[in-house]
Amino acid sequence: MKIGQVIREYRKKLGMTQEEMADRLGVTTPAVNKWEKDVSKPDIELLAPIARLLKISLDTLLTFREDLTEAEIGDIVQELGDRLDTMPYDRAFAWAQDAINKYPNCNRLIWRVALILDVRRITDKVEDAGQYDGRIREWYETVLQSETGEPRIKAADSLFQFWMRKEEYEKAEKYLEFFPKSDQTGKINRARLCRAKGDTDGAFMIYERLLFDSWQTINIAVSMMSSLAVEAQDADMAEYYRQKHSEFAHVFEVGRYNEACGLIELACMEKNTEETLRIAEELIRNIDTVDDFRKSGLYRHLHFEERDPKIYEKLKTVLLEGFRNEEPFAFMRGNAEWEAMLAAK
Repeated sequence: MKIGQVIREYRKKLGMTQEEMADRLGVTTPAVNKWEKDVSKPDIELLAPIARLLKISLDTLLTFREDLTEAEIGDIVQELGDRLDTMPYDRAFAWAQDAINKYPNCNRLIWRVALILDVRRITDKVEDAGQYDGRIREWYETVLQSETGEPRIKAADSLFQFWMRKEEYEKAEKYLEFFPKSDQTGKINRARLCRAKGDTDGAFMIYERLLFDSWQTINIAVSMMSSLAVEAQDADMAEYYRQKHSEFAHVFEVGRYNEACGLIELACMEKNTEETLRIAEELIRNIDTVDDFRKSGLYRHLHFEERDPKIYEKLKTVLLEGFRNEEPFAFMRGNAEWEAMLAAK
């Protein structure tokens, strides 16, 4: 955290405006604004007055006690674990509190220490564990309010879990807003909340959407990996990826067409006429299974856009045009069975 962020954070904690701060220090409001944006820094003679005004130490203002390395944080966390194993929880908690007080701006440390203490009071069945609620929650909130990105999401998740354990569902729900819409942990937490509140269908819909989205991600990733192997002329790995693609399609119940479609590129790469013909015929025969996921029990709570039955004929036409004209299938031209298949369709 830079000095501008420290000034902004502690000014806001005091409920002080930039204008009020500027008046107290005898500077302009734009000057304070520039400090907080780290466009410029306060003159050295203003550092002590700023620290006094914000009710913090000069060390805190200058963040002398913030930038711990991951190794240093790991050492503190390890020692905390050792203390929790060898002494009463209250004594280990007091030691951890002193460590946080020593590094009050190291939010990575604060969150990890708070999480360990939070979990251990449950797993160790600490007597009167609720007496530590306020301080642990305060540490989580500190990270939540002063961080961005992953640390903030972790703090929001910890606070969500905190209130879920207490069955305070409305309080838990407000922390879901800190998760990006694409964040899977946030989605899983929302499903848990739905279930806890008795909205079983809502929970099913979220989990099913996660499952379906996972298939789409796997479909793209494994297809691209296979293509890379083909480009590298690594037939063994290309076949491995294509077989995995078929297995995933089967597991996710997305239809026979999707199980077979990944195999034809490899057959073309090897110029295997018999296999290319077999897979092409299977694709044409199973074109109407391309949407079989709609019939799967895995996605029964999801609402998919209705399909015009004529779409399958259009897809078939596109598929056949590709077989006739695309370069990867050029080696099949003139093959009697291939030409007969195209003519019959």
